[in-house]
Amino acid sequence: MSAAINTTVSLGTPVTAPCLIPVKHKSSPSCIGVPFMVNGDWRKVTALSFGTPHGAVIVDDLDAGDVGRAALSLVSHCLFPKGASIVFIQMLGRETLKARLWQQDGREMDFTPEAACVAGTAAMMLQKILSRRANVLMGGHMFLVEWDRGTSGVSLTGPARLLKNHGSREPGGMNRSTQPEPGHRAEFYSRDREADDPAQPVPVDDKLISYLEDLSCLAISEDEKPRLKAELSKILSGMASLNGLDTENSPERSHPFDNVNAFREDKTVKSFERELILQNAPKHSDEIFIAPRTVE
Repeated sequence: MSAAINTTVSLGTPVTAPCLIPVKHKSSPSCIGVPFMVNGDWRKVTALSFGTPHGAVIVDDLDAGDVGRAALSLVSHCLFPKGASIVFIQMLGRETLKARLWQQDGREMDFTPEAACVAGTAAMMLQKILSRRANVLMGGHMFLVEWDRGTSGVSLTGPARLLKNHGSREPGGMNRSTQPEPGHRAEFYSRDREADDPAQPVPVDDKLISYLEDLSCLAISEDEKPRLKAELSKILSGMASLNGLDTENSPERSHPFDNVNAFREDKTVKSFERELILQNAPKHSDEIFIAPRTVE
């Protein structure tokens, strides 16, 4: 019997911004270990994406009967406006965990690369695993999830026959061959500026407004957009005028003035008498000011 051949694929950087997953959670910049009521029980949900919305929940017993019921409720929970795949996690050791996956249509599946990376990354985010390596057992196979501290990219190592159809991902978790989906506008908004005149401002159109709306996790009403377009156009026009300046012969500098610090000679000089200074205070002792108490 030949040994199993492993391969490594990159899943990119995990997306945690609620507006990009998307997930209805705006009280903090991310939804990590946030308690939500599911079937009468509180479940701490971690929401993230490697291209598709996922929710991760850590439980004590992965085979408990209520796990499946909770998963079916979470895949269509109002927390995920576009639905989500749900991964339940049980810790088996310091760097090892077991995971089960329910897809958005409610079917349980053995494994997907995204789900394995979600399981490992969520365990690291919740500090159940203190290193940047997680062994994830899914569908009877062991996978290694590694989260690079430098690039924030996540890679997955496992049987080549299971990962052969999953290429490397761009930052943000999208496969290079994948087209952008609704709800991920901010990740895919780009504008080729190389052929543009740098002295001309960037056009402020609906696409740019939508990009900024997603990027800032704000909801901009249709009534506000015309005013916002006008104000942004004015700001960008002012900045574009700076791009047209000829600075080829201008030296680099930290500020526009030629002033330098003026230091006095470092020597002891006579100052005011302490008694004269204390005379100006409403209340004082012989050497210090006395101020009202501010801490009980």
